[in-house]
Amino acid sequence: MYAPKLIIEKLTDGSAYREVSSTILLYAFCLLVLNGVLIIAQGKGSFFADEFTRKLKLDIGKSTANLPLYQVENKQHRETINLAGNAASLTETMGIAERMITNVITIIGLAAIIVQLDAILLASVAFVLTVKIIITYLRFAYDKKMQIIQNENQLQGEYLSELAYFTPGAEKEIRVNNLENWFMDKVKIYRRNMLIWQYRSFHRYAAFESLMAIITALQSLVVLFILSNRYISGGISIADFTMYFSAVVSLGGVLSSVADQVSILEKQTLNFSHLEKLFDLHSEGSTGAKESASSSIPDRNLDIVFEDVSFSYGKDTPLVLDHINLTIKSGEKLMIVGMNGAGKTTLIKLLCKFYRPTAGKILIGNRDIETIANDEYYKLIASVFQDHKEFSFTVSENISLSENGDTDKIQNIFEELELTDFMRRLPNGLDTHVGRNFSNDGIDLSGGEGQKLAIARAMYKDSPILILDEPTANLDALAESEIYEQFLKLSTSKTTIFISHRLAASTIADRIVVFDKGNIVECGTHDALMKKDGLYAKMYLKQSKPYINRK
Repeated sequence: MYAPKLIIEKLTDGSAYREVSSTILLYAFCLLVLNGVLIIAQGKGSFFADEFTRKLKLDIGKSTANLPLYQVENKQHRETINLAGNAASLTETMGIAERMITNVITIIGLAAIIVQLDAILLASVAFVLTVKIIITYLRFAYDKKMQIIQNENQLQGEYLSELAYFTPGAEKEIRVNNLENWFMDKVKIYRRNMLIWQYRSFHRYAAFESLMAIITALQSLVVLFILSNRYISGGISIADFTMYFSAVVSLGGVLSSVADQVSILEKQTLNFSHLEKLFDLHSEGSTGAKESASSSIPDRNLDIVFEDVSFSYGKDTPLVLDHINLTIKSGEKLMIVGMNGAGKTTLIKLLCKFYRPTAGKILIGNRDIETIANDEYYKLIASVFQDHKEFSFTVSENISLSENGDTDKIQNIFEELELTDFMRRLPNGLDTHVGRNFSNDGIDLSGGEGQKLAIARAMYKDSPILILDEPTANLDALAESEIYEQFLKLSTSKTTIFISHRLAASTIADRIVVFDKGNIVECGTHDALMKKDGLYAKMYLKQSKPYINRK
């Protein structure tokens, strides 16, 4: 503001060309130095901001990955997880701080210039600033409300995109069932909602900005009239006129920028609140999973004890498990059977610490599992679930879950599972990718092959406890029987818990537990339960009837 005034004065008072040139060069040199310092500072700031963002995203990812399953399945918690991702933009706070410092210095300088002439000019600036603050507050309140609404729609849009391009099997379902129009209608609804909210935001933004433009224009008229009167009366020179007018306009712009920065800072605060909620969820899910005084978990005599365990999905929902008392001896082969909804899988989810008991506790080796850190606890358990997942990486990585798997160990497991024919058709051996997301030479697995791969993964982990939740649902009865026999050979010293609707493994299990409506109604060997002629016998005979009649 001040340098142009000096230059204009030298030009109008007849100063020598050398004096004018010196002033211009000094002004240019100062700008060059300041801009050079700014470029270096911005480069450093950008580097540290990127590093901060990377670490923050890593923390968000770790917190999300370690959340108990019951929290991830909760709709509100999923929204918190999604919104917490916006906190990665917290690095903008560094830029806000930089601009705020710059603006404060500018405001002090400009105010010092303006106050020398007329306090009315400062009053006009204060009035415009007050209006700007009110508008900024209203916009923030509106944006806060819209963020939640738009997030729900955005989640649907992301799901539709994932479904269309990256979900195996979805493209087949869409085509074979002529779902193109149905699917596109979903996309149109998502796009229409997004555009409606964008238009609403635009109209509100345009109204606010139009009001500010009118007020700013009126302020400029008032300032011009005041300065013109002062110049005509001889109170100021043309150089002063230029400086004061630029100072008032610039001060209004700087103060307006400060209000905008405060608005952005409030949004960052909102994003940070979602991040805090995520970390609170993580803390809530980890409160019972801290290391106890014992430094290690014994790998022998790992009896599993359910002590009066009950579970429900909410305060007002019925019990899925009702006061379960069950002891599974270390090394025992236990089969859990029952009708759909009987509570079998819920029991396993509790054992896997995906959920927490509503009442009672679960012990392993006389230790409450909630007192064992998750990274130590999960070393004890290898599992195969019906909804297992193959990853779009190499076959070796899918089994070893590492980049440096033991090739010989994997091949031995393949031989045990009679997957040698599968191995032969892999174009790049164990380095063949599953799926074609990252390699054109990748292979698509059948349901049975995928399940055998999941079983191989559990075998490779070699944990003392094996959990098989419907592990053979995609296999025929003969293949299922063979898999169970192979599993028993490989798990002679391991505790093995089977869950299956089909009772092919019941005759080779040490003990069978029958669930019905969240309760254990029968327990014993296959022969004992058949003699009892209860629920298990009825289920077994019903499944065996087609084969008996065929014979």
